[in-house]
Amino acid sequence: MNTNQQAKSRKKDVLIIGAGGVAQVVAHKCAMHNDILGEIHIASRTQDKCDAIAQSVKDKNSFKQPAVLHTHKVDAMDTQALIQLIQESGIQIVINVGSAFINMTVLEACIETGVAYIDTAIHEDPRKICETPHGMTITNGSANSAVRTIMSRRFWAQDLTPVWSTPMRVLAMT
Repeated sequence: MNTNQQAKSRKKDVLIIGAGGVAQVVAHKCAMHNDILGEIHIASRTQDKCDAIAQSVKDKNSFKQPAVLHTHKVDAMDTQALIQLIQESGIQIVINVGSAFINMTVLEACIETGVAYIDTAIHEDPRKICETPHGMTITNGSANSAVRTIMSRRFWAQDLTPVWSTPMRVLAMT
């Protein structure tokens, strides 16, 4: 395996669910750090919104390394459709920035496929910011101040284990 293949094998492909303002910020931040992240995908029930975000990322030259932001149309209330998208695209990290109505179906799809789940909603119990049920990583409340935390590089790019003692930091500062 050459160096490029080894680097790709360590990267984690990301699926952003939702295509609103927060999704746009998350897409730009992921693109800015695509040297440590794998392929970036964005999915929403509205393909045009996903395409507009992808075009914005391209127009603003947000990618650190040459890449394409893949867009998908999906009904996030349909767990089976999400499972199929995750499996077909090889996703390892799902970032849910959609409305609270889709949280459970997205979480169910992540549990079923065993991928890491990051939910930008605030969790009711601050002691449960990072959990590992069923052997998978779930991080709640990761965007409590816009994009204060899109997670640390260690959490995203390497072992996807809980990072209780790893300080969160703004990716734009790295």
